[in-house]
Amino acid sequence: MATEYLYSDLQEFDYHQWNNLHFRHAQQGAEFTQEEFNSIFTDLTYTTALSDGTTRVELLPGGENVNATYEDRWKYTDLALRARLGESVLQICAIRAGMCSIVSERAIGFLTPAELELKVCGRPGLDIKLLRSRTLYAPKEKYSEDSQIIKDFWKVLYEISDEERAKFLQFAWARTRLPSDMNAQRMQLSILEAEDADKRLPTSETCFFNVNVPHYSDIDIMRARILYSIECMSITF
Repeated sequence: MATEYLYSDLQEFDYHQWNNLHFRHAQQGAEFTQEEFNSIFTDLTYTTALSDGTTRVELLPGGENVNATYEDRWKYTDLALRARLGESVLQICAIRAGMCSIVSERAIGFLTPAELELKVCGRPGLDIKLLRSRTLYAPKEKYSEDSQIIKDFWKVLYEISDEERAKFLQFAWARTRLPSDMNAQRMQLSILEAEDADKRLPTSETCFFNVNVPHYSDIDIMRARILYSIECMSITF
């Protein structure tokens, strides 16, 4: 599972510094000339700020008192990159130790970082077709794929944005992704009959992946109630 750090990795969590370490114009893309470098980086020393924005570390012994020059700018870039990409080594080692206490280190070693992420976090985005194939309807003697309200429900999910679909999953089972293997999972969609259905909101039982939807009179009301419910998931107290 070990992989070499890449320059582009820094871009994923600190675009500003990643861009600065190119020593080039943001718009034109051309590298700074020596004159431009000297006028812009007048006090650049062999130090860099870490992710908390306040902690600064020296990139070489006494680096706080050593100026980075135009001639050795790429040396500075290399050292700054190594410092930033290595600042979480202790935390990552602790995470690895915890994982290896559950799954053998040898087994984890067969996986690439992308494969491990997929196993742990599931696939990004909501595969509606997959979720639909793993959904049960209740009461089962009354509702099926052919019921209009069931069709309306899936139409709403197809029409909303990817971000809203992630919020729906968070609402439905407290996660924003489906697992990598859905064979052992299923969602139950229960349609609730009530005289004042249009005034009610959907509810969920996240431990069981159950979603309860009132029998709304039309799809527009259903869409509005579902969106209201999933947006309220972002409210914290």
